[in-house]
Amino acid sequence: MAVKYNGIEKYIWSDTYNFFLKHHNDSNTDESWNELLEDARQLTIKYHDHPLLRKILAQTIMQIESKVGGRYIEGKSYRQWEYELGHVIKHQ
Repeated sequence: MAVKYNGIEKYIWSDTYNFFLKHHNDSNTDESWNELLEDARQLTIKYHDHPLLRKILAQTIMQIESKVGGRYIEGKSYRQWEYELGHVIKHQ
């Protein structure tokens, strides 16, 4: 039987994942980015600027910037990472 965990990490990870799901297909417009930043600000307030939230949220925003805005991560585009990691995902 799976153990149910209700620590703060569960909620931080869940809320940042939902944040990602909301914004991962946004258009690359000022309006979309402003909404994303406002949602990020609201999460920061909700979690009292907790260090874990800040770090996960920063990485989530960077991932969205890569997917939506074309930002390179570690020298690779989103599509390059998708291609490179495709074999890992298929074998799970």
